[in-house]
Amino acid sequence: MLRQLHAKLGDSFVTLDDKDQRAATRDDPAGFPKAGRQPLFIDEVQRAGNELVLAIKAAVDRGLPAPRHAAGPDREQTAPVRHIFAHEAVLDMTPGSDQAAPGAAVTVALCGHWKHEPPCPLAAHHCRAERVGDEVRIRTVFVVEPEREHVVRHRIDTGLATGQLCGPTGLVTRWRLRSSQRSDVLPEETELAEGVRHG
Repeated sequence: MLRQLHAKLGDSFVTLDDKDQRAATRDDPAGFPKAGRQPLFIDEVQRAGNELVLAIKAAVDRGLPAPRHAAGPDREQTAPVRHIFAHEAVLDMTPGSDQAAPGAAVTVALCGHWKHEPPCPLAAHHCRAERVGDEVRIRTVFVVEPEREHVVRHRIDTGLATGQLCGPTGLVTRWRLRSSQRSDVLPEETELAEGVRHG
């Protein structure tokens, strides 16, 4: 029934039967109602607990549309609409460390391994690293359905929070996560983002 309403009214649909979506929602219940386009349909909303319900109430009090939700199985599938997003993290890494390693850790978190057959199972993405002294900035441009943006960002944070990656030669690269947050897609990243979208 919820799928039928979503197919008729749009725009975003999430199910909290998905363990990654549920974990991301519990980590940031206040940010969840603002993710994706409105109206937002939430299946199995009770699985995220009272914090999500309070966050939805607070969002409605601030003037955001109330998410439309119901429990039960979802049966109908709708064609996914994917959008481009960006995420930026700042790491502490000693000079000489492999600055590609954190990006590989992001790919492991999103895809299971840094080497895999395309397409990416959750979100097509591209990571870029820029070093300034002991600081390395990791930007990840990714393409995903708006309702799963939260899940991708949670996995990026999880991958970088591990603080290390063992490469194919057995060499372990280590870093310390200083900050990680959403970012706007930069103008110079637009062409790259389109390549990620269609690649």
